Amino acid sequence: MKTAPAILMLSALLGATSLLAQEAQPDPFLHWMDRVAQQELQERQRTIDRIHTVAEADRRKQLVRQKLLESLGGLPDYHGPLNARVTGTHTE
Repeated sequence: MKTAPAILMLSALLGATSLLAQEAQPDPFLHWMDRVAQQELQERQRTIDRIHTVAEADRRKQLVRQKLLESLGGLPDYHGPLNARVTGTHTE
């Protein structure tokens, strides 16, 4: 009966090593997303490399700001007082 625990331990070790020997399959979605991200980064770098004047840099800055604001959905139109109230404090 002493061989049963040894057999169980051996089979557990062999099963664990076979799992380690298996290579993880690449996720096609992550591969696609990485490829798209790399293409976007390369295009961004090409665009930046074409900037040679302050005016071109200012135009790029405005374009990036416009795209960010569009992505955020714009900024609030409210310009009145905020009427902030302290509801509690935190001390360390």
